[in-house]
Amino acid sequence: MNDGYFYMIVIWILLILAATRWLDFLWAAHPWKSVIHKGVIILLVAQLVTQGWYVSLPSASQYAMNVNILMTALICGYRLWRDKSGFMMQMVAVILFLGVLYAVSHQLFLWDPVLMVLPPFYLFPVFFSLLLLLTTLHLPHLWLMMASGMILGELLHKLFLLQYVDYAQVGDAAFRDQLAMGLCLVTGVAFSVRYGIKGYRYLHKLILSQWKEEG
Repeated sequence: MNDGYFYMIVIWILLILAATRWLDFLWAAHPWKSVIHKGVIILLVAQLVTQGWYVSLPSASQYAMNVNILMTALICGYRLWRDKSGFMMQMVAVILFLGVLYAVSHQLFLWDPVLMVLPPFYLFPVFFSLLLLLTTLHLPHLWLMMASGMILGELLHKLFLLQYVDYAQVGDAAFRDQLAMGLCLVTGVAFSVRYGIKGYRYLHKLILSQWKEEG
C-alpha cells in the first residue's frame, strides 16, 4: 500500500461513522454535543482536503509542516491546556518522553539500520501503545498522549535530519499512516485490556461463588 492511503482510509471511516452518529457516544455527555458533532465532521473533511498541503515557517523555509499534522497538534495543545482531570503534568511528562524516544530512535536507525527490528509503521505504534497502557486506560488521554508524543517526536526528528538534508517535511504521508496506526492500535488494545479485566473479574466472581456453594 502506498504511503498515505492507510491514513486516508481511517479518516474516511471516521467521517462515515461521525456522519451516521456512531461516534456520538464520545461527546454524549457534553452540553454542546450538536456543535461538537458538526465540528468533528468539518474537521475530518478538512483533514481529507488538506492532507497534501504544507506550510513553511517564515524563518525556516527548509522546514515545512503538513497542514493536517499542524491542525492535530493545535487541537492536542488545546485539549492538554484545557484538561481538568489533574493528570496534565503526568501527560506532559509522558508526551516529552515519547517525543524524545521517537527522535532518538530515528537517529539511531540512521546510524545503524539493523536496530530497526520492524518497519516504523508498526514499530512505534506497537511500542508506544504498550508504554501508554502502563499509564491509563482512559481513551481520550491515550489518544492525546499518542498523537502529541508522535508529533513532537516527528518535529524533533526532522529538525535533527536537517543536518543531512536541505529540506525536511514534518508529517509526510508515511508519518500520517504511522500516526493513524498508533491511534487505531492503542484504541484496540485499550478496549481489549478493559474487557479482558471485566471478563477476568466476572469469571473470578463466578468461580468463587461456585466454591462457596460446593463448600
